[in-house]
Amino acid sequence: MKGKGKIVEKGMADQIFNEPKNDYTKELIKASI
Repeated sequence: MKGKGKIVEKGMADQIFNEPKNDYTKELIKASI
């Protein structure tokens, strides 16, 4: 997962989607559902 051109989180897609650790990732997932 990239934010502002930098990697902010990496891992398996299902892991990132179900257990995001980064605030930016959490906001993206929240906005998509």
